[in-house]
Amino acid sequence: MQFITIDSIDDERVAAYTNLTEIQLRNRLEPERGLFIAESPKVIDRALAAGREPIS
Repeated sequence: MQFITIDSIDDERVAAYTNLTEIQLRNRLEPERGLFIAESPKVIDRALAAGREPIS
């Protein structure tokens, strides 16, 4: 895994995490292609097992 240093909350690479509400994350592209944030190892493992691909 590659680590990228973020020096500012205004960095466009983290815009989805800083500027969007939960509803906006789910509907950002299309409902079936929405984004979600998984923080715990259990949720991450389940998402990966279900075939989801992380974007970050």
